[in-house]
Amino acid sequence: MEEAKDVVGTIGPKGVETDGAPTGPPRNNDKITSLPSDDREFLDTKSRGAQLTPSGWVIETEYGNLAAPLTRERMPVPGINIRLYGVTEETVHAGSAIRGVVIGDEVSYYRTAEEQKQASEEAIAAALEEKKQAYEEGGLKERLDADYESLPPLFQRRIDRFRTNNPDFRWKWETYEMAAVKLAA
Repeated sequence: MEEAKDVVGTIGPKGVETDGAPTGPPRNNDKITSLPSDDREFLDTKSRGAQLTPSGWVIETEYGNLAAPLTRERMPVPGINIRLYGVTEETVHAGSAIRGVVIGDEVSYYRTAEEQKQASEEAIAAALEEKKQAYEEGGLKERLDADYESLPPLFQRRIDRFRTNNPDFRWKWETYEMAAVKLAA
């Protein structure tokens, strides 16, 4: 098998249309062969079409677009069955956290509810750590201090109240609050 190359194209009634771009096997050929039979938090739908991008498939469904990693051996043509884990008919909405996708009979990816919860907690912790580091080492503190000094006293007192009542305010939320008071000033 040759290595997959970045391909940008669309899937339509005539198949893949890539404007002559090279195609190849999927980048990641690992497949999960079995899923827990007791996982009932899923929604079945069908593909309405797909677009191939360098990072994977963007698949259109009746519930919106879905990004799936480039792990499929076959293209997700219109009408192919898609099962979305992590949502149901009652809970699906734009921005839903999808923790598993099965396209046809191939598992694109899958996490249990517990694995998804752990992954989300780890991602949040990493994002907070990155935000704190940007505040402490990336010059954000200095920019916020300069913005604070340029505010009228009324708005400075507002920021002071937040700073006094929450020791994490400066690195967690001051950027947002500062943007709001700068617009109001």
